[in-house]
Amino acid sequence: MNGAPSLREKLAVLWQGLLGFPRAVLLIGWLWVRQRPAHRRALRMLRRALARPLSGDEPLRPLEPGLFDVAPKLLDTQELPPDALTVVHLLGTGENRYSPLTGLVELCKAEPRLRGFRHVILDTPHDAGAFLGPHEFATRAHRVLLPLLARNRDRIVLIGLSRGATSALDLGLELAAASGTRVGVLAMAPPLARSGRPPPTVVNIGALEPNTENFVRQIELAPWLAPLGVWLLRDLYLRFSSFVLAELSMVSEASIALFARYVATSDPQQACLRAVREFALLGRVSDAELRHVVSGAMQRLAVTDAAYLCVCWGSCDAWVELEPSRARLIAMRERHEVPAERLRISVLPGVNHGVGREPDQDFAALAALCWEVCEHALSSVHNHAANAPDFAASTESTP
Repeated sequence: MNGAPSLREKLAVLWQGLLGFPRAVLLIGWLWVRQRPAHRRALRMLRRALARPLSGDEPLRPLEPGLFDVAPKLLDTQELPPDALTVVHLLGTGENRYSPLTGLVELCKAEPRLRGFRHVILDTPHDAGAFLGPHEFATRAHRVLLPLLARNRDRIVLIGLSRGATSALDLGLELAAASGTRVGVLAMAPPLARSGRPPPTVVNIGALEPNTENFVRQIELAPWLAPLGVWLLRDLYLRFSSFVLAELSMVSEASIALFARYVATSDPQQACLRAVREFALLGRVSDAELRHVVSGAMQRLAVTDAAYLCVCWGSCDAWVELEPSRARLIAMRERHEVPAERLRISVLPGVNHGVGREPDQDFAALAALCWEVCEHALSSVHNHAANAPDFAASTESTP
């Protein structure tokens, strides 16, 4: 929109807001009715954390637009050598750039050798165009990664959770097949199949996308609404976040403190907008699109020995249908005749959807998988083939 908005444009935005108001009230009411003690506890913890001043050093250092370097001090290590292996962490739906940190600390405790790598967080894109579909999202994520990939042409590791896991799988195998870069990929709880509706929380939050978009536009057109509008959007974002953290067993004092740091240092309008866009995208993704991602990944994995892929789910996943996702991956592996030593599939007993984020999780098994993909990126093709895990014995571990 060029110049000052016309009266007609202002009235149109206001009219859309009035028409959408009953729907917004119903959706927020549905969110409130579905609250359980765990949700309310997480919300109280978030509000208490926000009431306190920020403490401690900033754990992330800006590296490139959209990329953040994890401070080595957080992982109890010194400055890293320039040639240290780079491990990129991709976020799941509803996460922020601080979300992987508490789990990363635990992984480094379980496998100290992980401290010797450079850990980088790939932040979720903010622009609306990134959420038009999975391809648009992957394209923008790849664009953000380009400066980092240019400096790591020989080897890199990608680790992702949920939506970030499918992105890591797609981007990593494309990179290995196209350029021969040695890529290790750890995909945690990727949604690879869909046989029914998304979880209620995904539907609930995603359905608020048009209302939130219009409300932010109203604030732009009527600045006097800003104080109230920003407060409302911030409170709504806290409620979204408490639902996600509680449902996926990701609540701890450390994770809440980091979430509060993000809220305190971010624009509430943009945080809320990004959240509803993310969940709306997750709800729109079709089973056919997921099938295409899995098929393409297995096709590339079959023709390149530069990639090694670990895929894992929690046995108690509340958001992803475990068996359809695992069955599809196995079927595609067999269809494209993927060599046994290039893929491991695991199920982690007692773990929810927040793989690598849950404070009560046993991190030893996940740390072992993480080290495997890093070891592949560090090793030669010959050494990897010699040391590959026995596929029949360990590729499909079940609780």
